[in-house]
Amino acid sequence: MTSDPLGILWGAVLLAATWIAWGAQIVVPWRGISGAESMRRSWSLLAAPLCVIGVAAAATWAGLRPEALVHAGVLPWGGSIETRVLSILVPALLAADFLVLFGGRKISGRAWGVPALLGLGALGAIASLAIRLSGDSGEGGLLGNWTSQSIAIVVWIALTIAAGQGVAPGPKPRLGACLAFGAAPLYFGVLSPALRAEVIEQGALAPLAAGTLLGLVAAALSNRKLARGSAAAATLLLALHFTWVARLGDRLAEQLPAMPPLPG
Repeated sequence: MTSDPLGILWGAVLLAATWIAWGAQIVVPWRGISGAESMRRSWSLLAAPLCVIGVAAAATWAGLRPEALVHAGVLPWGGSIETRVLSILVPALLAADFLVLFGGRKISGRAWGVPALLGLGALGAIASLAIRLSGDSGEGGLLGNWTSQSIAIVVWIALTIAAGQGVAPGPKPRLGACLAFGAAPLYFGVLSPALRAEVIEQGALAPLAAGTLLGLVAAALSNRKLARGSAAAATLLLALHFTWVARLGDRLAEQLPAMPPLPG
């Protein structure tokens, strides 16, 4: 597991926490549109803290690889479209979370769609940044072309929402979880040939295979406790794969020039 196994394992924990926290930011408010008052009240107490946890976990995960942040044009902050979008959406999401907290019963069901949409928008920006940090340099990157990068971003978003469903109250949509976990291997498929070869050589396919299989099992289980536990374990295994691939991508990215910041 490369020269820093503990760093990769710690990164996997941070990424799993990121997926769960951000997925819950989307799934729970969406269910709150038509959910029971007790569920809304419980979530209103957790929304803002989970948002902070999601931001902190994502920032810490990315900060484990400072060279990649510079290489991908993420630093200085504001040098990419994604960071500018996050600078707007994250404060807006926090404000919406505080609104549902202090608004109480005055907040109608439809208004719960606002934090869900803000969370989805922020997740899109986070996913795009994460894929760039996984080796996309913008030109000649490790994720061959625009189509491959788009598929990788969709897989990242789907896994995040599936992770949020695993901890969210309410019914478990089995089809959605099956599609999300079943799509995880697509991420490996869109990597560049050089990175795929490195992943195979280092054994980084094992957590991908185990996480995908466990996620599909979790989606099929009828026992909610077993399903939640299996989904959490699958999320951690897949986070281990994504983090491991990112570290392997760093090796190949060393020879690529850094992206210039956006003008203005």
